[in-house]
Amino acid sequence: MGPTSRTCLRAGDTLIVWALDRFGRSMTGNLTDVLELDRIGVSVVSVRESWLDTGGPVSSLLIATFSWVAKQERARLVERTKAGLEQARRRGAKIGRHRTRFDVDRARELRGEGRSLRAIARELGVSYATLCRAIGQTSRTSTSTAAQ
Repeated sequence: MGPTSRTCLRAGDTLIVWALDRFGRSMTGNLTDVLELDRIGVSVVSVRESWLDTGGPVSSLLIATFSWVAKQERARLVERTKAGLEQARRRGAKIGRHRTRFDVDRARELRGEGRSLRAIARELGVSYATLCRAIGQTSRTSTSTAAQ
């Protein structure tokens, strides 16, 4: 469901869809959208699937079932993601972003000249947070050539 549809719908409205598979691209997305619409008070009715009427007499059962299915889908997604990451780690793949390297001594030198941390970060091409972390790390250790 697109952002335009969401902004037009208000509590008490009914969204009529031809079929659930035309409502969205994935089961999880459809479930999430139906639950969100129910939360704001919008009923969903499907022309092809007569059982899908969140404003009808079995709406509580239908929403509870949708909630349970969405929760199970989310749990499976998390489980598959963790398994995939673990398998990649066992193969030796590095997970996450590459560390930013820069001259910490130069950063300290610029700081000694009175430059602001933001100006130093901009000049060295790193984020403010990265600069602060690196200066903090190297002040506790003896490493001074590059932030790890």
